[in-house]
Amino acid sequence: MLSRSFPSVEVKALAKSRDTERDDFHLHLPMGSLSRHFITEITQNPRPDAFLIPDPVRVKFWKDRLSSLGNGPYVGISWKSSDMRAERSKNFSSLSEWSSLFAVPNINFINLQYADAADGLLQIQNEFGVKVHNFDDLDQYNNLDDVAALSAALDCVVSFGTSVPMITAGVGTSTKCALLANGGYNNILGGPVGPLVDKFEKNTWEPWSSVFGLIAEDIAKL
Repeated sequence: MLSRSFPSVEVKALAKSRDTERDDFHLHLPMGSLSRHFITEITQNPRPDAFLIPDPVRVKFWKDRLSSLGNGPYVGISWKSSDMRAERSKNFSSLSEWSSLFAVPNINFINLQYADAADGLLQIQNEFGVKVHNFDDLDQYNNLDDVAALSAALDCVVSFGTSVPMITAGVGTSTKCALLANGGYNNILGGPVGPLVDKFEKNTWEPWSSVFGLIAEDIAKL
C-alpha cells in the first residue's frame, strides 16, 4: 500500500533482526522528529487530500460485497484497541454508551474491529438488536492493504483513536473519531489525518454517551 501510495519512494520491509546493522539507506530520522520540519504545513492544512491509495480492484470487490448486504449507508465501527491496559482504558468506552448510534435506523454497520471482536459483536446484537456485518475471511490485523480497500468502500467510519481511523482517514473516507479531550492519543501527531475527519471530544467528567449522541446526529444525516 505504501509503495502504491508513494511511487517515488522505495519502501523496504521491517527487519528487526538486522535493523541495528543495516546500511541500505542514506539518512535516518526518528519519526517523531518529522514535526520539526512539517509542523507549519500540518497546522495550516488540517484537512489534506487523501494520501493512501488502496488497490482499486479490491475496492470494487468490497463495494460489490457491501451491496449484497442491502442498501447503505455502510458505516464501519471499531470500539477498542488491541492493547487495553488499565492506563489506556480511559480513552475508550463501554459499548453500552454507543446506544445513540445503534438507534439510528437504516444503517448497515460493518465491523472494523481488528482484535477480540466476537464478544463485542454479540453484545451489540443482544443489547441493541443490531447486526454488525463481519467478514471472517478478512484478517484485519495483518492484511492492512485489504482493510484500506474495505475502508474506501464504506460511507463512513466511527472509531476511537486507534490505528483504524488512521487508515480510514488516509484513504479519504468520512471518519468520526471519539476522543478524550486531554488524552495522550489526541494530538496533532497521533491523530487521524485526511480530508473528512471529524473529532468528537469529551472532557474527563463527561460521559461518552454524549459524544456518541453527537456522532449519531451526524450519521443520521447520511
